[in-house]
Amino acid sequence: GIGQIMVGIFEAAGRVGEGDAAVGMLVNMMTGAMGILSTYLLFILVIGVLYFTLFLTSSWQATPGRRMMGIMVITDRGTRLSYLGALFRYFSHLVNFLAGYIVLLLLMTVFSTVGSALVGFLVIIAAVGFPFYPYLLVAWMPEKTGLHDLIAGTRVVEGRPDVPFSFSRGGMQYSNQG
Repeated sequence: GIGQIMVGIFEAAGRVGEGDAAVGMLVNMMTGAMGILSTYLLFILVIGVLYFTLFLTSSWQATPGRRMMGIMVITDRGTRLSYLGALFRYFSHLVNFLAGYIVLLLLMTVFSTVGSALVGFLVIIAAVGFPFYPYLLVAWMPEKTGLHDLIAGTRVVEGRPDVPFSFSRGGMQYSNQG
């Protein structure tokens, strides 16, 4: 499993100075780990696409968690998302992660010139949350939309599709009543 591969990687890393055999062992272990990781990521991607696309295009217009919170996802026009729209919204989340990582890389570049161990430690700690920081923009956006919502042309609103709603937010009128 992955644990055995990681042990092998650390063993090989400890023997790098012993010659080409250790380097070859390290490369083989890394290749195996990447194969397992890429299979896992593909599995997660497929499950994520199915989960979000099917729930957001369903009659709920929400995932189970959103439904329990009394919120749903609609288009800018106030209609239910199409399958293509839900898929586009799912992949637009990648922009948040990329934006977070770009900021992280810039900070790491700046702080690497400082050379402080404390600063380096703080950057590593911050790296865990950086991909999620762009989601904090929702708190300051006028319509409480995330970057992914702006890209996909969607809004998260309070309400349920089976209960009539009509409201205005940020100059836009939203309604599920014809």
